[in-house]
Amino acid sequence: MALRINGPALRTIRERTGLTTTDLVTHLENDHNIKVGIRHISNLERGAIGASPGLLKAIAAVLKIQQSAILADPQAERISA
Repeated sequence: MALRINGPALRTIRERTGLTTTDLVTHLENDHNIKVGIRHISNLERGAIGASPGLLKAIAAVLKIQQSAILADPQAERISA
C-alpha cells in the first residue's frame, strides 16, 4: 500500500537538514538498506507517487522527524477534490 506524501513538506525538511537528494538516497541505501533512485525521491517530492510504509519510516529516520510530518493530509485532499 502506497501512502500519500506531502511532497513540498518533504523537500523543505530535506533542504533544511542540509541534505541533497543524492545524500538522502545514499543514507537510505547505506543506513536502511532501501534501494531508491534520485528520480524516485524527486517524484515523492513532487507528489507524483506515494511511499511504502518502509520507505516512509526510513525517510523519517534519516531526516529525524515524525512520519506524520511528511504524510499528506487526507482531509485536505477530500475538501479540494
